[in-house]
Amino acid sequence: MKLKLHIDYLSGFIISLIIFILKFGLHVLNPSNTKWLLEVYHDWGQHFLGWSFYRNSPWTFPIGTNSEWYYPIGTNVGITDSIPLFAIPFKLISGILPIDFQYFGLWFLVCYILNGFFTIKLLKVFNVKNILILSTAVIIINTNPVLLFRTLHPSLCAQWLIIASFYFYFKPLEKGKYADKFALYHIILLIISGLIHPYLTLISLAFFFIYFVKNILISKVYDWKKGLFYFLSGIIALLFIWFIVGILSFDSTNLEVTNAYGLYSWNLNSFFNGGGFSKYFPQLPQKTWHQYEGYSYLGIGSMFMLCLAFILTFPIFIIRKKIEKKTYLTYLLFSVALLFFTGFAITNIVTYNDQTLYELKAPELIIKLGNVFRASARYIWVIYYALLLFAIIIISRIKINQYIIGTLLIILAFVNIYDTSMFFTNDKYSDGKYEVPFEKVDFLNQVFSKVDHIIMYPPYENSLENQNDYQDFGYLAYKNNCKITSAYVARTNGEEQVKFEQLINKQLLEGKTPEKSAFITKIDYLDRFALLINTGKFAIEKFGQYYIIYPKEIINQQFDLNNFINQNLETKSKLFLATFEKSILSQNRTENVKGNFDEILVKEKVLLISGWAYIEGHKNPSITHTKFVLKDMLNNEFVVDAKISDRNDIMEIFKGDSAMLKTGAQGVFKINNLKPGDYNLSIVIEDENNILHSSDIQQTISIGTNEILLPILTKNVSNNTTVKASIDTIEKDKDKENSFKINGWSAIENRDNEKTKVEIILKKDNQLYAIKTYKSSRPDLKEAFPNEKNIQFAGFKTEFSIAKLPKGKYAVGLRTISDDAKLVNITFYNELVVK
Repeated sequence: MKLKLHIDYLSGFIISLIIFILKFGLHVLNPSNTKWLLEVYHDWGQHFLGWSFYRNSPWTFPIGTNSEWYYPIGTNVGITDSIPLFAIPFKLISGILPIDFQYFGLWFLVCYILNGFFTIKLLKVFNVKNILILSTAVIIINTNPVLLFRTLHPSLCAQWLIIASFYFYFKPLEKGKYADKFALYHIILLIISGLIHPYLTLISLAFFFIYFVKNILISKVYDWKKGLFYFLSGIIALLFIWFIVGILSFDSTNLEVTNAYGLYSWNLNSFFNGGGFSKYFPQLPQKTWHQYEGYSYLGIGSMFMLCLAFILTFPIFIIRKKIEKKTYLTYLLFSVALLFFTGFAITNIVTYNDQTLYELKAPELIIKLGNVFRASARYIWVIYYALLLFAIIIISRIKINQYIIGTLLIILAFVNIYDTSMFFTNDKYSDGKYEVPFEKVDFLNQVFSKVDHIIMYPPYENSLENQNDYQDFGYLAYKNNCKITSAYVARTNGEEQVKFEQLINKQLLEGKTPEKSAFITKIDYLDRFALLINTGKFAIEKFGQYYIIYPKEIINQQFDLNNFINQNLETKSKLFLATFEKSILSQNRTENVKGNFDEILVKEKVLLISGWAYIEGHKNPSITHTKFVLKDMLNNEFVVDAKISDRNDIMEIFKGDSAMLKTGAQGVFKINNLKPGDYNLSIVIEDENNILHSSDIQQTISIGTNEILLPILTKNVSNNTTVKASIDTIEKDKDKENSFKINGWSAIENRDNEKTKVEIILKKDNQLYAIKTYKSSRPDLKEAFPNEKNIQFAGFKTEFSIAKLPKGKYAVGLRTISDDAKLVNITFYNELVVK
């Protein structure tokens, strides 16, 4: 008897299972089958790796913290769309699971089954009881193009949450325990949505709200106190779960993406835009490629079904059959929710095909909400499912034999399936264990297994050489239980990314690296590692288009840098550090070089320069020779050849002019032979006729003056020498505790200021401390004191630490010493307090 009562649900289950098998095949249910997830290099790899690194992460609070992925920032299992609802329970039993374990095939099956289940539950609320109609409805819902298209994003396939929200809203209730129990069920549904995906949570939350509005104000199932209690309990429970998991935190990075609302909007042609998946309707143009998020093609069968439903509904408005106030208000409230989500999906920028029809000024609250839920076109799903289910309900009420109606619907369902059959025939889901497509995998595994961190360089580049190749490196890192930088996450922490990139660049210029780390990079960035490799502590190996730089000590084999360069000649110019040498270039130069310095980093013995330059009007930059020139304060020039690189961005700026491709100029160079001081960096290009061309782009840099000095006890030596001087600034270094920077100028009257020496003097009681300074170019002084010899060299700067000074108040002054040390002046100008 029970089986007979539930035969419709059993039928729905079997149909959902069959559709799942036709779409995916049974092999995706094999938890060890990871090949189908990783070989497509799409979002599936992100979701699988997010889960995999999460299971390797230590338990901490919040419990969704994924510290192994997106190193060293870390992320959350919800931000990688790895479905916390499954990820957290499976992490609890991670120890008994195989290394290659995935639950995404199971997740897809659950979504199809629940789609069928809630479709039947909802239709029964509207008195649809015929098993053929119910079964056909399951087919229509589980083969709709929106669901089939969304398989690329597993968590968003939980569209049964939309149908379930409809069911909870329309389910008629009466006061009593059942209504209380139903409120509890709805709270559980809201919490479950929060553990799946925030986009679906917003839909569940909206219908959770109107459920209580309806049942408090319209149906009066709950009184104000009880209804408000249940509603607030649901909201608090959702926020609490998000806080526990870590999807929501009070100190997290802002989830709002500025100016995002309107970018991923819904195009008005989307209901009949085949998008390349229809046999009957062509792919229509759209305003931007981002509008793929609003894919919502109905299918020719569903279009016919909707037309029939509206035709059957039209007489109701003509006859104007009286509708009960409760029913009217119930549908009105539901319609308001549909209109809200439709408007939110369309956004304030209304588009049709590739045209913008008009742009509205949206309320600030909607803009902020849209910036958080930037892929707003997804919310068209709400009215999409409402239309499909509305059509089924209306057609099922035709007063003819229900099996005739069921037959009609099943014909339309199969017409739809035929129309969009590409979703079933084009997708191939592989079976087996994934193998990364790299050369020397055994060697890579050996290195990965002996380091703690893999740093892709640049650190957060997800497509280093090939599209989404971060997935392959991530997979190797996961298998060897080490952290990795590159990861695709829904929300990034840009500020922390920049900090880490700056730290890595600084360390590479020092010939250092984080402890127990290896780097993966490509030839474009090899020069960044030249100093590191030349220390003799690191080795390099090439595999395919990639290079791995790793500590020599972890691999028990000999490494010879010269031998490596001889075998890989393309790396010679990258790994050899050239030195700035005294220039013999002619000063007869044409000033017509255009370009820019993108990056300049100075660190003790090396200088990194990156930029681009070309001779204006020259037709072929690739046959010219670009040089970097440093000029000191005495106008001595030091020159080195730049390394030329491709600059696709510059070529695009010049409207695809291929001649502009070879305009990149970069390199890491030795500067240990240069005296400390300020230098003017510029670019000189020599053309094929040996004619020199110079740039008007110049940059002042300091070499050898960044050392943090310690004050040294000194004697009070001075005489009555007259000076012109000033301490311009005393600044505390924000990045270095107890460090101060001072700059200014000091000149001895009627002496050659190129050769004078200036010291900072700190005085406390009878104790004096001296700090040396470095000369700094001050061309402004030449204008102010034209009669003083070489006064442009009277500038100084220095940085010093007060960490070892006794506490107290210090007078800050200058000691200016002539070249023969006969003229000495000490004058105090400021005060400094050491706490």
